[in-house]
Amino acid sequence: MQRLHFVAAAILLFGVIASALIYAVTGNDTDGDQPILNQSRYEFDLERVGGKLSVYLARLDHWLATLWHGRPLAYTVLALALLAALACLAVARIESSPMQGDTEVDKDPRHPMLP
Repeated sequence: MQRLHFVAAAILLFGVIASALIYAVTGNDTDGDQPILNQSRYEFDLERVGGKLSVYLARLDHWLATLWHGRPLAYTVLALALLAALACLAVARIESSPMQGDTEVDKDPRHPMLP
């Protein structure tokens, strides 16, 4: 349990430092956010070929691609570090909670009712 708390704190600290460094180094880098020329024509052709779902998936793909460049990368790293730290804390809480049927009698090795 203590180890998972330490791991969660280390993940969070590393994530905050890494995202701050990424944010400071990248500046206003917009290379990953190049819009498609003639966006409406592109979406119209895409819809004709693959339907509305293709248009929505292309938009989602473009949005996900922009998360890995420039300052949005710093926010992405910070969010992932926060989620990983929260997951570690949740596992630590689950491990520290007593199981059903666990009583103080079960934990005391000197109790006369234990084999």
